[in-house]
Amino acid sequence: MSLAKTDLNLFLVFDAVYEERNLTRAARLLHITQPAVSNALKRLRLAFNDPLFVRTPRGVAPTPVAENIVGQVKEALNLLTISLSESERFLPRRSEKVFALGVHDIDEAVLVPRLMERLEALAPSVSVECISAPRDELERELASGTLDFRAYVVQRLSAGQRIDYLICDEAQFYTEAQIDQLATVVDELGIDVSGKIVLMRYSEPYSYRGYKVYFAESRGAVGAIIYSDPEDDGYGRGETYPHGPWGPPSHIQWGAIVYDWFGSTPFTFHWKKQRGGRWVESGERDRRLPKIPSIPMSHEAAAEILSRLGGPGVPPAWQGGLPFAYHVGPGPVRVHLRVDNDEHIGTMRNVIGRVRGAEQPERWVVIGNHRDAWIYGAYDPSSGTAALLEVARAFGAALEAGHRPK
Repeated sequence: MSLAKTDLNLFLVFDAVYEERNLTRAARLLHITQPAVSNALKRLRLAFNDPLFVRTPRGVAPTPVAENIVGQVKEALNLLTISLSESERFLPRRSEKVFALGVHDIDEAVLVPRLMERLEALAPSVSVECISAPRDELERELASGTLDFRAYVVQRLSAGQRIDYLICDEAQFYTEAQIDQLATVVDELGIDVSGKIVLMRYSEPYSYRGYKVYFAESRGAVGAIIYSDPEDDGYGRGETYPHGPWGPPSHIQWGAIVYDWFGSTPFTFHWKKQRGGRWVESGERDRRLPKIPSIPMSHEAAAEILSRLGGPGVPPAWQGGLPFAYHVGPGPVRVHLRVDNDEHIGTMRNVIGRVRGAEQPERWVVIGNHRDAWIYGAYDPSSGTAALLEVARAFGAALEAGHRPK
């Protein structure tokens, strides 16, 4: 297949048909005729030497070849869209843009007031038009371009959609504008992290650790350490474990740092599955994986580094709860950072229990926790796990006593 001889609009048709599973709806979504969609599919079928979509009683269904290429097609279309819009830089404090925000009525009460507070501070002239609808309808409106964003509690994304985290209850996730603001502060302080190992603090309100590693990497750092400051989740907040809920001096936060804003479709990084079922690691590292090593660290260990840093003092907002003044460095302390990652494809299993109802066994009430524990050996979220196990124990005791739910 030659890219030079291929009309890229064909892939827009492919994407629409894949999402709608119906040629008429795909044509309506693209504002073209159904024969035009059929003709585009004919050309794609010739190019890929595969039907791509087969007829079903309800419309069409993708073939295995279509399923295999859809992730790459959506990512490529997303990259083209971003590239074409880069010249239209968004300046929050100057913009008077009206954004169409789709939000379910239940989520609106939680998310929108906090969002408007942030907009008032960061983009005072920006307006938001809230459109309330069922979540599946909002997903279609977002795909068609009617909505600029949709806000909701994330459970599942359609292929090709990405997330920029804004608000999660009392937690605040940094947007790109705030990342730019951090870059400005770093520049004003004259901090050059090129060729250095960067020590960064988990923050409260929370910001995604992946952004921190990416920021360090993009500024030329060769390694990153993220520590938990006692002011945020340790003795600065109250009693620590085992006497209270807050983190003791030795605790660390261990979690993902994947650059998932570069694509949200399921992926296996740079591992590829061969025809025989064997997984092989390719030489090209997936761009959603960091290119520099990073580790989490406790404030007990981080204090040994922080207390020995020289350079100018940090801005007041960066001063944490350790009993000394923080400095930005560099040096004179030197750090040797070694990370041993066990990268392999393995099997992760979900444990599912089922209690059939006595009168309506065909109806479902689903109670769940995380779909998985992120990594081997993890049990996050511990509070959710404890609650779910207690519910399971109670149902088990009820069944043993002869009681079954309706």
